Amino acid sequence: MWPPSYRDLETYLLPRNHGYAADEEIWTYNFGPDRLLEQLRFRNGRLVDISSDGYGFSGSPHKYCRPDDISVGMGEYQLWFMCGKPISKSAGEVTVPLGFPEMGGGAFDGYMRIVYRQEWAYNFGPEYFLRDVILENGRVVDIREDMRGFDVN
Repeated sequence: MWPPSYRDLETYLLPRNHGYAADEEIWTYNFGPDRLLEQLRFRNGRLVDISSDGYGFSGSPHKYCRPDDISVGMGEYQLWFMCGKPISKSAGEVTVPLGFPEMGGGAFDGYMRIVYRQEWAYNFGPEYFLRDVILENGRVVDIREDMRGFDVN
């Protein structure tokens, strides 16, 4: 098996009543712009799912990323490929209202769901605000401006 273009390790509680940790690893393969990205999901070392995530891309990762290049809906690998490693990253499970975006996005009678949320922060320098990028289950769901960016030197 070829090494993946990107690997992401998630640790979560399953089931919640028993409180034990399970590891989930997602391998993303980028075969270029003519083929779909392939994602293999492993749980506790066993392959549990294979999916695709839009077309791949060519070129070198992290060439240049502007604040406006980050958009809601993009996948985690695409964000990493474009913008590289964030200056800070936090992750964990959160419980959010169950909503149906196609029906207006409201909560559904008090039902809740568990999502794996990550918060990545990017610094684009002193002429821009920091960008806090919120990902849920590997997708960008929100982008927030924070304080003014800074020089790394």
